[in-house]
Amino acid sequence: MSRIHSTSERKNPPDFRWEGAKCEVLSVDDREKESKSKGEHGKRRYWNVILAKPGTDDQMLYTIHNQKIVEKLALTEPVNNENIVDLNKIHFDSDKIVDKAKKEYNLLPGKGWAEGYHFVLRKLNSDPTVEVVGRDKKGRFIKIIFNARTGKFVTKITS
Repeated sequence: MSRIHSTSERKNPPDFRWEGAKCEVLSVDDREKESKSKGEHGKRRYWNVILAKPGTDDQMLYTIHNQKIVEKLALTEPVNNENIVDLNKIHFDSDKIVDKAKKEYNLLPGKGWAEGYHFVLRKLNSDPTVEVVGRDKKGRFIKIIFNARTGKFVTKITS
């Protein structure tokens, strides 16, 4: 299992050498339901990593399972640079963020189609953020967003 940063460190596998590539990282539900963690400690077994080559529309989607690339797909969509994060700007990872969300905001694990805690690394208003998704005391899905550089709370979104 891995955290956001250790997952995204696989940013330059041998067939994908883009200097300065930026990324967006999203946790994915475990296909193997016997996994116990489900993000409780900031780790998931499956992640999607989207790498974007700066100044182009070149992107690559990697699915990572247990820190190994299991699937890759070239994307031909325009790069949305607003969401793409420079990994050098990340100082707070999913393990610290989920602990903070549980302690300070009473975040509970999701149930149903999004089991446990999920994570998204992307930019929001030009700042790198880590989103942790779970549910609140009323059972509603909630996203709590922290600045990935400072660890400070940014906002929460309830649906």
